[in-house]
Amino acid sequence: MEAARSYGLGAVSPPSRLPPGAIDHLDMVEGTLKIGYSARAPLTDPPKVRTPLVEDETPAKTKIHIDLDENLWLHFVRRAPEQEPADVSVDISPLKGAMRLDIFCIWSPTELAIQVVDRDNPQRNVRNEIGPNSP
Repeated sequence: MEAARSYGLGAVSPPSRLPPGAIDHLDMVEGTLKIGYSARAPLTDPPKVRTPLVEDETPAKTKIHIDLDENLWLHFVRRAPEQEPADVSVDISPLKGAMRLDIFCIWSPTELAIQVVDRDNPQRNVRNEIGPNSP
């Protein structure tokens, strides 16, 4: 698997679109996309409603959706033509207090994963995956 492609987001409203290089990267059969997210205030309470952070679609019709729900679960959804739709979620409540997060979206034909790291304290991180090696 190649190195992660990195892109940055500020505080997001409405949801961000990814830069052209990131969009093209999503069409690959497997890959890792690193998204840097900076909040206006420390992560504390969950949003009152499910909040989309990223929504985008490639010219080849691969779709990505990342959102944060009312329980501080971050959801990563990837839909690619001729592949089964897949989504994975992770509880980010252990990262309360963080202002800058790195979100890693990882996919392959057999795995989908999301990892979120506190950029200022990388030992604070959470991960979840679906696939043959998942718990």
